[in-house]
Amino acid sequence: MSAKENIKIKPLMAVLCDNILQESNGKPLLIGIYTGGITVATPSNILEGHNAVLNLSLWLPFRIPGTGKVSIEVKIIGPSTENTMMLKGQILIEHKPSSYEIAAFNFIGLTMLVGKEGGELKILFRNEGEKKWTTLNIVPVNTKLI
Repeated sequence: MSAKENIKIKPLMAVLCDNILQESNGKPLLIGIYTGGITVATPSNILEGHNAVLNLSLWLPFRIPGTGKVSIEVKIIGPSTENTMMLKGQILIEHKPSSYEIAAFNFIGLTMLVGKEGGELKILFRNEGEKKWTTLNIVPVNTKLI
């Protein structure tokens, strides 16, 4: 494959966390990984007629299939019915990777609205130009009044 050819990927997983930093040696540092559902602790007076705010980051690691351009789209739906977020990412891979190497897309500082009833957060993925979306994760989101 040439470095300008589009290549398709399949994420190994979709990890939701509070933040993603990079160590000085280049390794990603995921902070506050959500391993199950998400509970948003919210003062009860805020939820009267308003939505709570959930700040997240999304880490999408994938095996590098060769050299070329990787262009992806991610759609996040929920947890409130008025939420839909579209994300796009692109990486140019110029050097042939080793079989064990992975790369990742980092989406940091995503703000989602959570209504009093909570809901589900759906993470959908597709390579740019594809018509079909693949569901990577569905995460229940609950509110806890404090």
